[in-house]
Amino acid sequence: MFARTKVALGVAVILGSASAALAASPPQGTPAQQQQCVANMEASLHGRSVLGSRDTSIYIQSLGGVDNMGMTEYDIMVGRCMAQLYRQHARLHAGQSRQSR
Repeated sequence: MFARTKVALGVAVILGSASAALAASPPQGTPAQQQQCVANMEASLHGRSVLGSRDTSIYIQSLGGVDNMGMTEYDIMVGRCMAQLYRQHARLHAGQSRQSR
């Protein structure tokens, strides 16, 4: 009986510390998570632009719009990664709130 209580208490402590760490992380990811996401995105693009094919007028117009806002293609990738990490964070916390009911 004592062993079961000890195991249950150990599991509760581990789960509590893990959820506290998740709650403490920013919803849009840490800088390291953002950098890893951007690196993965760049690798998946295989040298192409995040704005589309570089030989089209839509790309040129998009690049001009991005430039007018004072942003770069890298800024676009970081923004997309932050949104992706936020969605992951929200899904994770939505699942936790359902479980606690």
